[in-house]
Amino acid sequence: MRLSVCDTPDVTRSPVGYPFTPKSTARLAAGQFWSVRRDDGRFGVGIVLGVPTPDTAPHHATSTRLFTAGLLGVVIDRPATTADLDDARLVDWGYAHVKSIGATCTDGLGGLTDSTFNDVLKVSHRGGGAVGLYGNGTYRRDATTDEARTLDVFGTWGLNFIQRLASQLP
Repeated sequence: MRLSVCDTPDVTRSPVGYPFTPKSTARLAAGQFWSVRRDDGRFGVGIVLGVPTPDTAPHHATSTRLFTAGLLGVVIDRPATTADLDDARLVDWGYAHVKSIGATCTDGLGGLTDSTFNDVLKVSHRGGGAVGLYGNGTYRRDATTDEARTLDVFGTWGLNFIQRLASQLP
């Protein structure tokens, strides 16, 4: 029986050898990506947007297991490569546990891209106190009253949430 890379223990420390499945955020870096198998057998792409810190996400709890996950608007018939991400757009993002990579990946984190993605803006909460405006998981500034009222509120994704989102892409 062939083990998936998702089941293979991460034994290297530095530099990161791809593919690998993280156990904590210590070796996560913005731009690392993984293929997410959709319900129809094709693939979407998850991407690490960053690891929240008190400076980058003052309205969210931080830990050694939480990271900012993004879903790219890419649907392909095979696991993703860096070339597939060149013109990709970010569809959505949320905070996720590192176990969500192993739960939804086909072969672990596939590598690192230097592609830049559009900002998806969200707010920290709806009422009471200063509401934060976030772009791709990073605090930008206090939200205006209109932004606080109209933008989506960011959330924490469950382990398989990105797979559900990827399966809904056209």
